[in-house]
Amino acid sequence: MRHTLGPAASALQGRTPVNLANGIPDQARELAAWAAGHGIDWRSIRTSAERWSRLVPPRTGT
Repeated sequence: MRHTLGPAASALQGRTPVNLANGIPDQARELAAWAAGHGIDWRSIRTSAERWSRLVPPRTGT
């Protein structure tokens, strides 16, 4: 993800992007450290399908 965000690092300074993608904790910490080094207040939120199913109402009909 750093390769994708790298060119936008200066535009993200002072902002708080939120990562909703999945990954392992080490990856999240590495990305947060990279972001902090660029003045970005990065947030990673661990999600799961079970949590989302409780938050999003089921579809009705077809």
